[in-house]
Amino acid sequence: MTNGSMARFAAFTLALVTIFVLLVRFAPTTSAVGGTLSVENVGHLGGWVNTAAVQGNYAYLGQGQTVTVVDASTSSPTQAASLGFPGEPGIVLPNGDITYVAYAFGDLVNVVEQVDISNPLNPTRTSSSTIGQAGKTIYGMDLTGSHMVVAQEGSNGFKVVDNSSTSSLSVVGTLPLIALDVFATGTHGLRCDRRILRR
Repeated sequence: MTNGSMARFAAFTLALVTIFVLLVRFAPTTSAVGGTLSVENVGHLGGWVNTAAVQGNYAYLGQGQTVTVVDASTSSPTQAASLGFPGEPGIVLPNGDITYVAYAFGDLVNVVEQVDISNPLNPTRTSSSTIGQAGKTIYGMDLTGSHMVVAQEGSNGFKVVDNSSTSSLSVVGTLPLIALDVFATGTHGLRCDRRILRR
């Protein structure tokens, strides 16, 4: 599994647990039958989170029409930056100095933005590319080398995208398959199809 896959998996698991980014302090206490834990919420950031991803010391949260950058290097995470978008980010996929953002709703669901995060404190939108047919939602993305695999709504849902350019993305391959999510590993792409993982 690529670094992008692991980061997406970890962030997705976090998002399933809570829609807030929570900092929780565990204060151990004792009882007659053994140790117990009391949990205290000591802080949170933001509200509804559509997606989240982690790279290095920073977390990238899709909140409304914004990607919020959170400095998670300490026990007290703080908002470091934010960047507005014309739609609601549904997928955030960081990869080195670039993060890829796909929209969750509306007329832009087949658009992928490239964002320069070489300075996480000053993220900058660098390009916008159309993937596949208008109105077809992108369900998942993952990276392997200079290519991205994409799961998109519809019967031609498995796509391979050349992401070697920082100024544009281009579809270089399509398969007539239903894909609800995708993962890349080496020279292979895996797709999730109605709860089945296929290679």
